[in-house]
Amino acid sequence: MGSIDTGSESASSEGPVRNFKSSGGWEHLLSEYLGDLPRQVDSIRAILEVPNYEKIKQQAHRIKGTSGTYGLEAISKNAAQLEQSAETHDRNDDCASIREVVWRRYKLAGMYESVFPDVILIDGGLGQLAAAHSAFDDLETGPPMLVS
Repeated sequence: MGSIDTGSESASSEGPVRNFKSSGGWEHLLSEYLGDLPRQVDSIRAILEVPNYEKIKQQAHRIKGTSGTYGLEAISKNAAQLEQSAETHDRNDDCASIREVVWRRYKLAGMYESVFPDVILIDGGLGQLAAAHSAFDDLETGPPMLVS
């Protein structure tokens, strides 16, 4: 079976990438992406008017991935949060939203050893109360007193 001639005995996959970056191609693509980002954000704002959470989730996912590829971690992180929020709202489910908010708050509190309250007041009925209580199922700590 024949081999592919790479033109070099020690060719690596980084060669073309390094050449692309050193020739200014990377900066050009990054500049184009950053120049187009405001249009993408405006697109999300327009979709929020409808609202179509599935389209918001898709757009946020694209921004998250592309920004991560370019090393724009802050933009990628914010897009990931928007994608997650769109996922939660897409279900239009009070209980899922409450569970998500409580889980995130107390997951972070557990990570940073924050002080937990003695009581959590949940605005809702038994379903919302059960959702808040279930948020602690995936956490290492038990819930404080939950009141609805």
